[in-house]
Amino acid sequence: MARFRPGLWPTIGAVAGLAILLSLGTWQAVRYRNKLATEKLRDARIDDPPRDVDSAAGLTPDDDWHLARATGEVDTRYTFVVRHRIHDEHPGAWVFQPLVFDDGTAVLVNRGFVPMEREREMARSLEAPDQKVLEGLVHTPTRIIPDDAARKKYRGAKAKPGQLVVLTTLDIDLMYDMLDNPGPKRPTILILGPSHSGNPYPVARYDYVTHPFLTSQRHLSYAGFWFTLAAALLALYVGYGFGKIGGDPRIIER
Repeated sequence: MARFRPGLWPTIGAVAGLAILLSLGTWQAVRYRNKLATEKLRDARIDDPPRDVDSAAGLTPDDDWHLARATGEVDTRYTFVVRHRIHDEHPGAWVFQPLVFDDGTAVLVNRGFVPMEREREMARSLEAPDQKVLEGLVHTPTRIIPDDAARKKYRGAKAKPGQLVVLTTLDIDLMYDMLDNPGPKRPTILILGPSHSGNPYPVARYDYVTHPFLTSQRHLSYAGFWFTLAAALLALYVGYGFGKIGGDPRIIER
């Protein structure tokens, strides 16, 4: 009867590999569960009638994924560009500007997508919307990815009129810190819908956040991939230990 003798180094390699693969699979499984809960909440709220908002204080996490009609003026002097966004497989950026309410508070507005080759030109030339009431989707992100390079560059600074602040992540904490106007209690954005699109840019769409690249099903697929690799590694390790793969480890060749 064959004995299980995998050897020291194969065992160390298998344990290390399994630890990495299982941790990756577990992380994706947790992201799947969290993203699925978010998608269910989004689907339950997005068809509700729009809520009227006239102050940043009126925006709370309970408004997440609700449509809102916000009354204020977009201050085009302050513009943030968030790079590495995709629209119809074309690289570009999102443009954010503050919508200032009558009480002096503000909410960051995602005015839409602009193409990479014209992002600076178009971001600088955006005019304020003609209408004072903007309809958009309220979103309070639960995960903020800090833009370390931008935080180092703009540390403690306020945005200056006419300045274009360029970010590589949706670091809305940094954007709010750079504004003088008080914002919502938790950093929140208002995503404008198609009726606020320009001609041809910016392209305003809700699905930039309602149907992101990493959906819950994609996280589930990644979790299955990592767990499958872990199972395959374990099978290889056991097969090697019993001499079924790579020869019998008990045989000493002279």
